[in-house]
Amino acid sequence: MEDDSHSSPLLVVFIAILSNSFGSILEGSASVHVRKEQSGLPHQDATPVPRLHKDRNLIIGPEIGLLTAGNSFGEMIVTSNDHYGYNTTLVAEETTCVLFIDKELYSRSFAAHQLEWQKKIDFVHLSPLFKKMTPAIKHLLIDNLKPREIHFGNRFVRQGNASNSLFFISRGWAKVIADIPLSRIQFEEMKMKATKTPNLSGRRSSFSGRERQTGRLLDLSRPLSVIERRRYRQKYGYDAIEALFRHREFQITTTGPNDVIGDIELTLNLPTYCASVECLENLQVYELNHNNFHHIIAHRSPKTYNHIKKGVLSKLCFRSQRAAAIPLYSFLYECAQPFSKDWKSHRPEVTTWKKKVVEIRKKSEVGKDLRQAEPVAESPTGEKNEYKLRASR
Repeated sequence: MEDDSHSSPLLVVFIAILSNSFGSILEGSASVHVRKEQSGLPHQDATPVPRLHKDRNLIIGPEIGLLTAGNSFGEMIVTSNDHYGYNTTLVAEETTCVLFIDKELYSRSFAAHQLEWQKKIDFVHLSPLFKKMTPAIKHLLIDNLKPREIHFGNRFVRQGNASNSLFFISRGWAKVIADIPLSRIQFEEMKMKATKTPNLSGRRSSFSGRERQTGRLLDLSRPLSVIERRRYRQKYGYDAIEALFRHREFQITTTGPNDVIGDIELTLNLPTYCASVECLENLQVYELNHNNFHHIIAHRSPKTYNHIKKGVLSKLCFRSQRAAAIPLYSFLYECAQPFSKDWKSHRPEVTTWKKKVVEIRKKSEVGKDLRQAEPVAESPTGEKNEYKLRASR
């Protein structure tokens, strides 16, 4: 175990296969850079790098994150015997104090941390979402996933908050809730931004008029205290207020293991979350921030990214039907339609269905003299299409 203080902002640490230490940052910060191949570069402890980010990225790869005090690195080296050489580079951006722990001491003293790290490795290797990733990308993903334990009843994702993370559920169940008034506000903002035709006449829309009338009765955009609830009940009646509270939130669906939270927002580049998530039991998730999501999954693993986008399209299709009274999800479903072009032409069932259509058309040409329609044909995806023959004259 040793304590190294790096004071130069141009000092870079290569985590190579020759290193067998686990590092923890006690003070300062370091940027994380990744390149596709580390071959050809010397495996040394420290070397100066250029100051300009453009030149730095050419040598050590693009920056994907920042490690601050309390963060660690090198877990894969001390926990795995067949680990591949790292292609990660850490650059000390300021005076940084790093605590290095060798593999033997780590095995003796950090059994709980090692068990937690092994759970994360098992989750990535067993999850069907990451089965098409290369081993190097999986190791990079494992390094950047942060485990979180959320207790029953907590809302760790709130609608309207900034969407800066993606959550992969490992264990437990949660419910997805839509705030109806907030969803309408988000829909109006997205619609105005998409059309880029702001209302400059000063006139209020019918939506604004309804919101103004509702606001006079009850402000649904914020939680109410016990005194405010009692005051509104005395003024408007118990049944009316309770009915209003019941219609404030709408449970869309439930989510569980191997599902993703925040995928809609990050794939569509939404500034805020479009739904809240509340735990139905203790929930174990792995968090991935938006920078690492784009650098690791979107740019380096297109098959996994297309799989996530396919899930986003199916989620929005279900939500637009389930919550038809909330126009936000129908609008997002229309925005996500271009996703289907990325994989639709590569689906084997589509090719099979096209062949079936050609066969049906050939049969229809042969039987033109029949006044009877061809039977209904069903595609492998469950869709039904009818091909009616024209009656011969």
